Amino acid sequence: MLEKLVRMQHFGLPTRLLDVSRNALVALFFATDLGPVHSKPSDGMVTAFAIPPELAKYYDSDSVSCIANLANMTSEEKDEIYRLGESMSDDMSDDKNIEKFNESDVIKRLLQFIRAEKPYFQPIMNPMDLFVPYYVHPKMSNWRNLVPSSSTV
Repeated sequence: MLEKLVRMQHFGLPTRLLDVSRNALVALFFATDLGPVHSKPSDGMVTAFAIPPELAKYYDSDSVSCIANLANMTSEEKDEIYRLGESMSDDMSDDKNIEKFNESDVIKRLLQFIRAEKPYFQPIMNPMDLFVPYYVHPKMSNWRNLVPSSSTV
Protein backbone atom coordinates (compact mmCIF):
# COMPACT_ATOMS: atom_id res chain seq x y z
CA MET A 1 0.00 0.00 0.00
CA LEU A 2 2.85 2.39 0.74
CA GLU A 3 4.20 1.94 -2.79
CA LYS A 4 0.79 2.86 -4.20
CA LEU A 5 0.62 5.97 -2.03
CA VAL A 6 4.14 7.01 -3.06
CA ARG A 7 3.28 6.54 -6.73
CA MET A 8 0.06 8.53 -6.33
CA GLN A 9 1.90 11.38 -4.67
CA HIS A 10 4.58 11.53 -7.34
CA PHE A 11 1.87 11.89 -9.97
CA GLY A 12 0.27 14.82 -8.13
CA LEU A 13 -2.60 13.07 -6.33
CA PRO A 14 -3.26 14.06 -2.73
CA THR A 15 -2.02 11.60 -0.10
CA ARG A 16 -1.24 11.66 3.60
CA LEU A 17 2.50 11.46 2.82
CA LEU A 18 4.97 14.25 3.33
CA ASP A 19 8.05 14.20 1.10
CA VAL A 20 11.26 14.80 2.98
CA SER A 21 14.89 14.74 1.94
CA ARG A 22 18.19 14.43 3.75
CA ASN A 23 19.74 16.61 1.04
CA ALA A 24 19.30 20.37 1.61
CA LEU A 25 19.72 21.19 -2.10
CA VAL A 26 16.99 18.74 -3.06
CA ALA A 27 14.73 20.25 -0.39
CA LEU A 28 15.38 23.77 -1.71
CA PHE A 29 14.70 22.68 -5.29
CA PHE A 30 11.32 21.16 -4.45
CA ALA A 31 10.41 24.08 -2.16
CA THR A 32 10.80 26.48 -5.10
CA ASP A 33 9.81 24.21 -8.03
CA LEU A 34 6.44 25.10 -9.54
CA GLY A 35 5.88 21.54 -10.80
CA PRO A 36 2.77 20.38 -12.65
CA VAL A 37 0.37 21.07 -9.75
CA HIS A 38 1.11 24.78 -9.16
CA SER A 39 0.10 27.41 -11.69
CA LYS A 40 1.58 30.48 -9.99
CA PRO A 41 4.73 31.11 -7.96
CA SER A 42 4.50 30.90 -4.19
CA ASP A 43 6.91 31.16 -1.30
CA GLY A 44 8.65 27.87 -0.59
CA MET A 45 9.65 26.66 2.85
CA VAL A 46 12.19 24.14 4.11
CA THR A 47 11.77 22.69 7.59
CA ALA A 48 14.35 20.60 9.45
CA PHE A 49 13.14 17.60 11.46
CA ALA A 50 14.96 15.73 14.21
CA ILE A 51 13.73 12.16 13.82
CA PRO A 52 14.03 9.89 16.85
CA PRO A 53 15.53 6.53 15.80
CA GLU A 54 12.46 4.59 16.96
CA LEU A 55 10.29 6.50 14.44
CA ALA A 56 12.54 5.68 11.48
CA LYS A 57 11.17 2.66 9.62
CA TYR A 58 11.74 0.93 6.29
CA TYR A 59 9.08 0.66 3.59
CA ASP A 60 8.40 -3.02 4.38
CA SER A 61 7.92 -2.49 8.13
CA ASP A 62 4.77 -3.94 9.70
CA SER A 63 4.17 -0.62 11.49
CA VAL A 64 4.26 1.21 8.16
CA SER A 65 1.82 -1.32 6.64
CA CYS A 66 -0.60 -0.64 9.49
CA ILE A 67 -0.68 3.09 9.00
CA ALA A 68 -0.48 3.01 5.18
CA ASN A 69 -3.51 0.73 4.94
CA LEU A 70 -5.64 3.37 6.63
CA ALA A 71 -5.94 4.68 3.05
CA ASN A 72 -8.25 1.72 2.34
CA MET A 73 -10.64 2.71 5.11
CA THR A 74 -13.66 5.02 4.79
CA SER A 75 -13.77 8.35 6.63
CA GLU A 76 -16.30 6.90 9.06
CA GLU A 77 -14.03 3.93 9.79
CA LYS A 78 -11.04 6.23 10.34
CA ASP A 79 -13.16 8.32 12.73
CA GLU A 80 -14.10 5.16 14.62
CA ILE A 81 -10.43 4.14 14.89
CA TYR A 82 -9.59 7.62 16.18
CA ARG A 83 -12.35 7.35 18.81
CA LEU A 84 -11.02 3.93 19.84
CA GLY A 85 -7.57 5.47 20.29
CA GLU A 86 -8.96 8.38 22.31
CA SER A 87 -10.87 6.02 24.59
CA MET A 88 -7.66 4.20 25.51
CA SER A 89 -5.35 7.21 25.69
CA ASP A 90 -4.50 6.29 29.29
CA ASP A 91 -2.15 3.51 28.23
CA MET A 92 -2.06 2.20 24.67
CA SER A 93 0.65 -0.29 25.57
CA ASP A 94 -1.46 -2.07 28.22
CA ASP A 95 -2.18 -5.66 27.13
CA LYS A 96 -5.90 -5.43 28.00
CA ASN A 97 -6.27 -2.20 25.99
CA ILE A 98 -4.48 -3.76 23.01
CA GLU A 99 -6.74 -6.81 23.19
CA LYS A 100 -9.88 -4.64 23.39
CA PHE A 101 -8.65 -2.50 20.48
CA ASN A 102 -8.11 -5.58 18.29
CA GLU A 103 -11.57 -6.97 19.08
CA SER A 104 -13.19 -4.02 17.31
CA ASP A 105 -14.81 -4.78 13.94
CA VAL A 106 -13.14 -1.78 12.30
CA ILE A 107 -9.69 -3.01 13.37
CA LYS A 108 -10.51 -6.49 12.10
CA ARG A 109 -11.34 -4.90 8.72
CA LEU A 110 -8.03 -2.98 8.72
CA LEU A 111 -6.23 -6.22 9.55
CA GLN A 112 -7.82 -7.80 6.43
CA PHE A 113 -6.22 -5.13 4.25
CA ILE A 114 -2.84 -5.57 5.94
CA ARG A 115 -2.96 -9.35 5.64
CA ALA A 116 -3.86 -9.06 1.94
CA GLU A 117 -0.37 -7.62 1.35
CA LYS A 118 1.35 -9.47 4.21
CA PRO A 119 -0.28 -12.89 4.78
CA TYR A 120 2.14 -13.64 7.63
CA PHE A 121 0.98 -10.58 9.62
CA GLN A 122 -0.23 -11.68 13.06
CA PRO A 123 -3.87 -10.70 13.69
CA ILE A 124 -3.03 -8.31 16.51
CA MET A 125 -2.09 -4.69 16.11
CA ASN A 126 -0.40 -2.27 18.47
CA PRO A 127 -2.67 0.83 18.53
CA MET A 128 0.40 3.09 18.73
CA ASP A 129 1.25 2.11 15.15
CA LEU A 130 -1.79 4.08 13.97
CA PHE A 131 -1.24 7.22 16.00
CA VAL A 132 2.40 8.18 15.46
CA PRO A 133 4.11 9.55 12.33
CA TYR A 134 6.97 7.56 10.86
CA TYR A 135 9.97 8.58 8.82
CA VAL A 136 10.03 5.88 6.13
CA HIS A 137 13.07 4.90 4.11
CA PRO A 138 11.56 4.23 0.67
CA LYS A 139 12.06 1.41 -1.76
CA MET A 140 14.51 2.53 -4.45
CA SER A 141 12.11 2.11 -7.37
CA ASN A 142 12.42 5.21 -9.56
CA TRP A 143 14.90 7.86 -10.66
CA ARG A 144 13.75 10.28 -7.93
CA ASN A 145 14.96 7.82 -5.29
CA LEU A 146 18.54 8.14 -6.50
CA VAL A 147 18.92 11.14 -4.21
CA PRO A 148 18.70 10.36 -0.47
CA SER A 149 15.12 11.10 0.51
CA SER A 150 12.20 9.51 2.30
CA SER A 151 8.51 9.84 2.93
CA THR A 152 6.79 10.38 6.23
CA VAL A 153 3.49 8.64 6.88
